[in-house]
Amino acid sequence: MSVTTRSLRKEAPWPGTLALALGVAACHGEAPPEAPTAAATEVPSAPAATAPADYRCTVVLGLAVTSEWYRAGFESLVDDARWEAITKPHTFVENWADPEHAVWKELPQSPCREAWTDPDRVLFFAANFTFTTRAEWDQALESAVATLQKKYPHARRVELLSMVRAPGNSSCGSEKGIVNPIIDESIRRASERHPGLVVAGPRFEAKSCADLEKGGPHFSEAGRAVVAKAIADHYR
Repeated sequence: MSVTTRSLRKEAPWPGTLALALGVAACHGEAPPEAPTAAATEVPSAPAATAPADYRCTVVLGLAVTSEWYRAGFESLVDDARWEAITKPHTFVENWADPEHAVWKELPQSPCREAWTDPDRVLFFAANFTFTTRAEWDQALESAVATLQKKYPHARRVELLSMVRAPGNSSCGSEKGIVNPIIDESIRRASERHPGLVVAGPRFEAKSCADLEKGGPHFSEAGRAVVAKAIADHYR
């Protein structure tokens, strides 16, 4: 199943109507695309994901670079009926932290079969290329967590993740492919402030510089599938 063909972006309000439910069910009947075979590198110390069957619906939140791997066959590699995504270009951590921001009016791509308006797990890929201090990140992540709790009151697990980084978190030609250590530290601190709910997610890496476009943060055509498989392998 291709996420692109099952995207349900509309201007309609959130209430789940019978027509939308039927449309989602029909979309879940599509044949999945062939899964990629390559793998990306994942930090060995990354926390293990809870068994997929434990969650009725997992929502992935992020910006354009997140959609690149999500739309590259990710859902065909996990339990599609339990996954969905909301991605929007140029939505940085401070935008997600704002409960009135336009991104919150977006409907999820390929909604979960159940609980699609109120998922019980959130994977938030946070990004910002202008913050220079941990204090800025601490404030933005704390506000984002508060907003996520309001938007998804039944979420049992919120994973905070950085964008997918260059191999070894070393430059492939662009500094935007590198994750500043203050981001990892800020994510860790946020998880400690909210034990039992917020978790510092895996620090996913591309397998090689060839997976990145012009050094990152965007991916090459082939790299999108590589990263999709690496992330799927962790969560399935």
